[in-house]
Amino acid sequence: MGHELLAERPYFEAVATELGLLRRADNQWCRHPLSYLMEAADDICCAILGQDEKARDIRGAGEALIARESYLVGNAMLALTAGKQE
Repeated sequence: MGHELLAERPYFEAVATELGLLRRADNQWCRHPLSYLMEAADDICCAILGQDEKARDIRGAGEALIARESYLVGNAMLALTAGKQE
């Protein structure tokens, strides 16, 4: 525990005792077992959101490509019809 936290040490010790955290050393306690579960859940959520963002980027790129191709085909059709009218 850093010097800046010495004033809060009694509060931290009370919380650690209430939660049943095992003391490793004078200023160190073991993590609560649920903290590992929370960390795993956070990693899973981040992975899911990352995949969702990748899919959204791919879908957006596909829509942009379709719009570009439609624009090019439309211009080609206009050029063909303009040539026939002359």
